[in-house]
Amino acid sequence: MSNPITVSVVVPMYSSENTIVELVRRVNSVLSGLEIDGYEIVLVNDGSPDNVLSVVRGELMQSELIIVDLMRNYGQFNATM
Repeated sequence: MSNPITVSVVVPMYSSENTIVELVRRVNSVLSGLEIDGYEIVLVNDGSPDNVLSVVRGELMQSELIIVDLMRNYGQFNATM
């Protein structure tokens, strides 16, 4: 008996309002084509000074998407953890 395979992709966002929509669409495209039981995309706003959070909320709301909004910039490593 095999274990179910699920995937979590964590993406720290910092000054990425111009690229995040395309990134999420590409990740969705790849993950939906895999033989896995499910996936989630976790977007972490790492205190970004641009409007990336508004872009995500306006254009990308979907069931596989989880948004974490940090109070300030903690750095890429900490945002990923």
